Amino acid sequence: MPTSATKVVSALTVSAAAILLTACGTDHEPAKAVVKPSDQPSTTTPLVVETGGTSSSPTASVASGDHARQEEQQRRKASVPKGHPVEGKTTIPSPEDYGYGKPGGSAENGDVLVYEPKKENGLLRIPVTVTNHGDKRAFYKVTITLTGSNGSSVTAYLDTSTTGVYPGTTWPTELNADDTAHPLSGKLKATITSSSRQER
Repeated sequence: MPTSATKVVSALTVSAAAILLTACGTDHEPAKAVVKPSDQPSTTTPLVVETGGTSSSPTASVASGDHARQEEQQRRKASVPKGHPVEGKTTIPSPEDYGYGKPGGSAENGDVLVYEPKKENGLLRIPVTVTNHGDKRAFYKVTITLTGSNGSSVTAYLDTSTTGVYPGTTWPTELNADDTAHPLSGKLKATITSSSRQER
């Protein structure tokens, strides 16, 4: 019974013999060799190596591997759902894409836009978009005062110091304000009272 060391040596011998016999083909007739080492059990499938007769460089036959690869590609192609997987706009959204309406105020050269506030479920909601028009990541701090037609006002704050806003992107948000201490009534107006922008 052959040892594992003998099997390794036999495998290397088979590989070397296959390479040598592959290189023996001529331009007129293909070379074909069947290599079956004597120390392998008789149930081992013989190694067959072929070269093309018209080729100047020998090539091993890989038809079965190519066929399996082609079948797999066809199977994957057939399993792809029909239709258009991507439809509509695929660019980075701009401030007007968020449906907040027309801006009522701006700051930091148009980077910060504030929109018409709304009162919903007892909370004052102030839509804001921050678009970084610069070349570096920017960090914004904004103070917005919300005033009712009755003269009452509340203040809301925006701070993007955790991650900032990357160049060319828009960060939409809605600030919430509580007016239970001084209820706002009538038409609401949002005003940016202070802002800062820092690049890092």
